[in-house]
Amino acid sequence: MCGRGIKDVRLTIRKGLFSLGVRSTARYNSNRSFILKPDAETIIREASSSAIGRLDNIDAERDRPLSDFDRQP
Repeated sequence: MCGRGIKDVRLTIRKGLFSLGVRSTARYNSNRSFILKPDAETIIREASSSAIGRLDNIDAERDRPLSDFDRQP
């Protein structure tokens, strides 16, 4: 049980680092007018709801419909 808890923490950190990187890059690009602010907000929102860092544990995603993971809906 202890090993599982450690794995879950690492997944959370990985997901958090990904979201932080996307957020800071999108804001940087928006502040320098490389992308529009609404586009930056969309990028940040999609990154925070992405499956990166969460699919190593299928139980964390059990309640999400498979259509959420479809790249070509």
